[in-house]
Amino acid sequence: MAPAAQLRDLAWAYEVTGETRWYCGNLPGAAEAYAEALALFEELGMREGIMLATHHLAQIERRHGRPGAAAAGYLASL
Repeated sequence: MAPAAQLRDLAWAYEVTGETRWYCGNLPGAAEAYAEALALFEELGMREGIMLATHHLAQIERRHGRPGAAAAGYLASL
């Protein structure tokens, strides 16, 4: 597998890990996984992944009661 394909797969694995942690109530763990996914998606220039990870990070801000940060994240994900 080419390095870019491996990074792409790793980015999606982090994204799914973040979702799993989110559904299990582990918000700090979810944020960590989403941030890792976002960094890889940005490195690869994968807009759909950047959008999704940014949106999920905004959801965590909302759950933490930070509406301003959540709104900024939601807007950035568009």
